[in-house]
Amino acid sequence: MKPSKFFLILGIFFLSLFSWELYLRNRSSRLAFASAPSQSSSINMDTPVIIKINSVGIELPVIPASFDGKNWPTTTKGASFIPESNVFYAHNWSNLFGPLAKVKPGDSIEIITKDGKTYTYTVAFTQEIEPNQTYILNQTIDSRLTLYTCIGFLDSKRFVVTAFID
Repeated sequence: MKPSKFFLILGIFFLSLFSWELYLRNRSSRLAFASAPSQSSSINMDTPVIIKINSVGIELPVIPASFDGKNWPTTTKGASFIPESNVFYAHNWSNLFGPLAKVKPGDSIEIITKDGKTYTYTVAFTQEIEPNQTYILNQTIDSRLTLYTCIGFLDSKRFVVTAFID
């Protein structure tokens, strides 16, 4: 095979791979879950408006979202939040939850609410899970905060941060 043909085929392959990744990043069902979250017994906070994780440089507006029976809507403008739970989620983009994989146990997460109160959570653990492992969203008896994003090759896995209120 001539080198020019090889590089043409290689170029087409990488262009196809890039197009597929672009498609996956922009389809709305990418962060879809198998079910709605159970009502959490979290603290009764006012509407969150900002989420901050200083250790990795995340400071995002919080956009209220609602489960439509199949998908959870995503936004390109901040972190989405389901009011019935303490689950925040966002795309794995550098300007959203991309740095989330660098969060370590002991890091602080601040939630600033509409009424100006700040709730501080401490990261207890992080984990990489399969997309169908939605147990992470089940109801708990504690006051936890869960952050959720895609990770891995072609966003094939999910990255979860679990934190508890100080």
